[in-house]
Amino acid sequence: MQQINLFLVPWAGETFAATLATLADNPIVARIYVLGGDKEAVAMPQEKCEVLATDSLSSSKFLRAVAARSKAAFTALYLKPLELRFGYRCLERMLSVAQDTQAAMVYADRYEEKAGVVTPHPVIDYQEGSVRDDFDFGSLLLVRTELLQEFFSDRNVRFRYAALYALRLFLSTKGRLVHLREFLYTEVETDLRKSGEIQFDYVNPANREVQLENERACTEHLK
Repeated sequence: MQQINLFLVPWAGETFAATLATLADNPIVARIYVLGGDKEAVAMPQEKCEVLATDSLSSSKFLRAVAARSKAAFTALYLKPLELRFGYRCLERMLSVAQDTQAAMVYADRYEEKAGVVTPHPVIDYQEGSVRDDFDFGSLLLVRTELLQEFFSDRNVRFRYAALYALRLFLSTKGRLVHLREFLYTEVETDLRKSGEIQFDYVNPANREVQLENERACTEHLK
């Protein structure tokens, strides 16, 4: 039953501990990795949980660490510093679709909550051959673990900013990127200045260094 390893960014407030407890009770979740700087930064009451120290969520070093630790058939990534509310059987639905379609990656529609107002945020189907670097997959992704590991197995992947983009391009050559047209989770906007002590190396996507890395990733993909 345990077929998902989950990697997620923590958020401030009591809901994070409650979310961890719920996830730990889910029989399809094998292990939960909380992304942070050190073990003291986050309370870890569940046996299934541990901290993965990192200061960047966009680098190949980070993704390589994820690939090395994930032993389940699928790897779920939630990489936004926002409160996440899972909808009813969210992970079960994503897993079922991934298995039924043999997808390389599954993503879904979501809700967004700002100032107490909840609005639907649908996304679009992935178009084969698309290389745009700002495609909105949402913040919760389910990736086939063997492909994540293959991404690093036979290549020298070195990115500081463009690792997730390069991974998505790689996955698109290995299978379908499936859009699940269901609103399965909610992102809750918070004031990031109050989001807790754990900080990550978030970089403006318009930064020239980011763009140059994206161009290199795209060029290597096209070759």
